[in-house]
Amino acid sequence: LRSFGHEMVSPNVGTEGSPNLRLGIDTAQRLAIVRSERYRVWSLSWDDVIERFDPHTPKLTALGADQAGRFQALASALRADAAPDWMRLRDGSTFDLLLALLDRSKELDWSGFAAAWAVSFLEQGLSTSRSGVERVREQLLGAGERGLLERGTLPPGIEWQTGRIESLLLGASPVIQGLVFAVTEALGRQSTAGTAVSLRLNEVCGAVDPPGWKDAWRKFLWAMNVVQFIPRSECVTSAGLAEARYGNLLGDLFSLPESRTRLAPEIESLLAHTDSSLHGLVLEVLEVGLEVPETGYELARPDGEIVGMAELGWEKQKLAVLMPRDEQFLPFFEEAGWRVFLAAEAGADIEKVLRALREAVEAEGRE
Repeated sequence: LRSFGHEMVSPNVGTEGSPNLRLGIDTAQRLAIVRSERYRVWSLSWDDVIERFDPHTPKLTALGADQAGRFQALASALRADAAPDWMRLRDGSTFDLLLALLDRSKELDWSGFAAAWAVSFLEQGLSTSRSGVERVREQLLGAGERGLLERGTLPPGIEWQTGRIESLLLGASPVIQGLVFAVTEALGRQSTAGTAVSLRLNEVCGAVDPPGWKDAWRKFLWAMNVVQFIPRSECVTSAGLAEARYGNLLGDLFSLPESRTRLAPEIESLLAHTDSSLHGLVLEVLEVGLEVPETGYELARPDGEIVGMAELGWEKQKLAVLMPRDEQFLPFFEEAGWRVFLAAEAGADIEKVLRALREAVEAEGRE
């Protein structure tokens, strides 16, 4: 396990995705972990690992590779500064993306990238109402061997834009099926807020074309890893649906949260990697112009050994905020001369933390 902000990234190297494996229960467990909003799960096949080192291993072509032009235009429109990074991620292998995620030297807007990738599948003119998106999602998640993507005439409406994701074996067997839903109003102001994705893997198709199945399995893993950064997302399999593995994990996908002031992307990213109980503190720090904290701070000894973790850390000011799970590291921070606040105290008395930060800045200036 590797720490990532207030989450843990758990790389999961699996088998070749043979249709007789327990894919239903595995995807249900993965979805439950992601829905906890405390962890990320990264799934890879063995080929995803060795393709980086073995020139004879087939290179993965991710879902949506044929949407390169549309994706680039979207990325430039949504976040021109991040577009080059997003293009590299889109073209990267599953293993490349994992390395990028674990590289703490560069913060990437994963949520923005994932939403842009999904929105690139939207189809021109296919808008509908809330009841329309609920209906087509229900058809996709039917408990048969494959879902239904034939949408026919959608109920009239302009609230939602829709798009399809599909990968066929031998040109006929839909091994991967998916739907993308985007809020029309948000798209109008160049935002992907409210975007939702539903992906389905149909195991029965594996017997039709075993080599093609292996490639499709890798595509599905790549997509699962990416869409977990979209809060409104779900990835299922036919077996899991037939066995009723998902339960309330497949709840409401479309209710929009109460609107709030739109924040800059870098602030949204900072908040996304900070426990929600500390969002008020982070926003107040930014409001008064104090230095931005590092999320998921790792305290290291001079020899580089990591001895502690903090939800928020100001290294220059030697001030940290610890969640209850990190309280075991309190002695190490204090031994290193840090001032430490527990999350409950910091969230309840923000001004006390701000005073401590100001005092530390003033002390730094006197040195």
